Amino acid sequence: MARFAQRLAALVRRHAVATAVFLVLLTVLEATRAWSIPGLSAGTIVRLFLGNEVLVNTLTVACAGLAALFIAAALPLASWRRTVAAIALTLAGVTIGVALLSWLRGGMLSSAVLDQQLLSQSAYALRSVWFYSAVVLMFGAWLASREREMAIAGAVREAELERARSQRALMESRLAVVQARVEPELLFAVLADVQRLYLRERTSGDRLLDDLIAYLRSALPEMRGGISTLGREIALMQTYLRILPAGRTGRLEASSYVAVRHADQAFPPMLLLMLAQAAAEAGARQVRVEDAVDSADDRYGIVVATDLAQPPTGWGPATLEPLRGVVRHWFGPDATLTVDCDATTSRASIVWSRATPMPRATG
Repeated sequence: MARFAQRLAALVRRHAVATAVFLVLLTVLEATRAWSIPGLSAGTIVRLFLGNEVLVNTLTVACAGLAALFIAAALPLASWRRTVAAIALTLAGVTIGVALLSWLRGGMLSSAVLDQQLLSQSAYALRSVWFYSAVVLMFGAWLASREREMAIAGAVREAELERARSQRALMESRLAVVQARVEPELLFAVLADVQRLYLRERTSGDRLLDDLIAYLRSALPEMRGGISTLGREIALMQTYLRILPAGRTGRLEASSYVAVRHADQAFPPMLLLMLAQAAAEAGARQVRVEDAVDSADDRYGIVVATDLAQPPTGWGPATLEPLRGVVRHWFGPDATLTVDCDATTSRASIVWSRATPMPRATG
């Protein structure tokens, strides 16, 4: 019973404005019908309006029918059973309203019409039952179609949200695969180097271990997931390159030329690290992260540049395709991740539109 009352209250709240408009239009319709009655004088029409007889008749009978209609709509019945219940209860509600007026006022027929002897009381009552039942049921059919439209719109919105959640989960799983591939390889390789260095030169082993600890401190927020920042990702990349053999010997240099104002912008975790790792494996001696600003089409981006004449093998289609998906998911469908090179430099450019809202990291 409580659930039925909740459904009924929700229906009334949802359609309160439409119901009020319906009652006003129905009252105006009933009032203007007097103009079409033959032989009705102007004085009689004025009495019809000023006496509030049309208003009382319309509101009493229509409200009784609407109450029955809403009760039927709130019943926990199947579709066709609810339709049958709506028709039966509406007819019953309208009939009860007509009978109530006949009992309280000695008849539903307006005194102004009765004075002209245009209709009998019984004929007017039967006409009212038929007319108000038909009108209320048509209004109920419109409400039902509106409910279906609202349900369809809600289902579409929910499907869009579910699709967005699924896409986000897919992108996060792809990024997790990338992270899982980078982190174990790096950790095991560096730990093996630390072990070898401790056997030969303890000072170098301590220094490498300190660099590894610094890297892990930078990487731990990424391992926990969530939103990272461009500045944090650049620091993580530089720390990573320092613990590589080429970085420890000075054969690999990492630098950044990114404006300070962009450092706290949200950025995909581990993306720069993946690109830098591929460049280091290909034998790069320099890895630079730079701003890429194109004022012509109002786009902004980040470039990972190396001193390699050919793009690293790790920048191939098989590796970049999942990363492109991450970039599009993060910055919008028009974001791109492209690779180009010239005689002395190869570059990986991540570019997106300035019009795309770029979230700021929190915490």
